[in-house]
Amino acid sequence: MILYSIGELAKALEGAGGCVSAAARQLGISRQAVYNRIKTSDRLQDVIWEARERTLDSAEECIRQAIEKGDVPAARFVLQQLGRHRGYGINRMELTGKDGEALELKPIHAPPRPATYEDWARQIGREPVHATAERVDDDSSTQQDAARER
Repeated sequence: MILYSIGELAKALEGAGGCVSAAARQLGISRQAVYNRIKTSDRLQDVIWEARERTLDSAEECIRQAIEKGDVPAARFVLQQLGRHRGYGINRMELTGKDGEALELKPIHAPPRPATYEDWARQIGREPVHATAERVDDDSSTQQDAARER
């Protein structure tokens, strides 16, 4: 088994942008081996944090450039994520009665869901319709087909 130094792991993690899977693949070891070393090393934890912060900075810059080009979905995304304190991103509606008064809510009582088609038909006031097709046994149909071919 190959043991890598903290420095070698840090270099691989930096090169992979903090992606543990990519760093492990580059070194030819398992992700779990890298995670185990990260748990015990403050330096590796810092390396991952810094790499992920750089990735976030790049993503923010990409979105900023998209907004400057007039990309409406990108702008909407930013408003929903960062503009909550201004009321963006809140997907709720408050309903009131006349002149802002409280609404009077009345429960709706629905009949129980019917278990069968027949129960449903009776529930809506109709007589159940039954199919009239005859059941054909496989053996008898095969014999009839054979007789027709003769």
